[in-house]
Amino acid sequence: MFARLGSEQVADRVATIRELETLLSGQNGGHDAIVDRLVEFVRGNVAHPWLNRMAPMMLWKRAAVRPAPDVQAALSVVARRTSEQWLDLRRLDLRGADLSEARFAHARLAESDLHDAYLGGVDLFRANIGRAFLARANLSDANLTYATMNSSTLREANLRGARLSHTYLRGADLTGADCEGAELQYADVYGSELEETRLANANLSYALFERATLERADLRSAQVSYASLTGANMKNARLNDAILHFAELKNAELVEADLTGAHLGNAHLDRTNLSYARLTGADLRLATLVRARARYANLRGARLTGARLGVADLERADLRDANLSDTYMFRTRLRDADLAGARLDAADMWEVDLTGAWGLTAEQLSTAWIHKSVRLDPELAEHPVVKARIDETEHRFD
Repeated sequence: MFARLGSEQVADRVATIRELETLLSGQNGGHDAIVDRLVEFVRGNVAHPWLNRMAPMMLWKRAAVRPAPDVQAALSVVARRTSEQWLDLRRLDLRGADLSEARFAHARLAESDLHDAYLGGVDLFRANIGRAFLARANLSDANLTYATMNSSTLREANLRGARLSHTYLRGADLTGADCEGAELQYADVYGSELEETRLANANLSYALFERATLERADLRSAQVSYASLTGANMKNARLNDAILHFAELKNAELVEADLTGAHLGNAHLDRTNLSYARLTGADLRLATLVRARARYANLRGARLTGARLGVADLERADLRDANLSDTYMFRTRLRDADLAGARLDAADMWEVDLTGAWGLTAEQLSTAWIHKSVRLDPELAEHPVVKARIDETEHRFD
């Protein structure tokens, strides 16, 4: 029967594949041999996409195609097999293939070309898909848990609702991909490209995104608690209402990012660049912002209770109605910042620059701990209430 797979007639080859599928569905042995022969048939009939070492961007420009009917038939049979046999599908041209609901756990698909392929609901648990080309592929609701996808190209891929927990995506290109609602807990996405990637409502808890590029990415309402985004480029990213409790954002670039209503309690933002960022109503309680840059940032109504702002630069920041109670400020720059209505209860201020601050009153300062090294405009520095508070602060630390 296997010999008929070499027939010159496509119809004969498809018919033979259907007969082999019938044998696979039976109770007789030899299932692994049939699957191996079908995989061999596929390998002998599709071009190797990496033979000429084409650059990924050249592959990206190739027109969408579909596998020949006999190749697609063989792939479908292999995908539906019931055995736990591991598959070797490396370095195959599978562009546009329909592999929906395929059982590919532990399969090897490294360096294969799967762009425009349909992989909805596929099981790729612990599969090796490193350096594969999956641009525009549909991986919605796929199980990619513990899969290896390092250096793979997933531009504009559909990963909505996909399970990517503990997945390795180091150096992967997910530019413009749709990952809304995806599960990426503990995923390793170090140094990957995620420009304009849609991650709204996704779960990124404990994930590693260090040095990743997330410019203009959509992370609205995403769960990012305990994730590491150290050194990540998140300029113009949308993080409205995102949950970033205990997240590591040290040295991250969040220039002009939208963090309106974001939850950043206990987050680490040391040396983070938040210039021009929108943090209206954000929760930054107990966050660490040592040496952070937040010039012109909008922190109106933000909660910074207990935050550490040592050597932070908040020049010209909008802090109207913000809660700065119990914050620790050492050499913090608040020059020309707008502090109208801000709460400073028990804020600890040492060598803080408050010159030119807008809306700042003696009544606000009367509840803070103001060391004599704090720089104030003359009218505030000479105010009796402020002077009394400075004296009280000095006695407190004697």
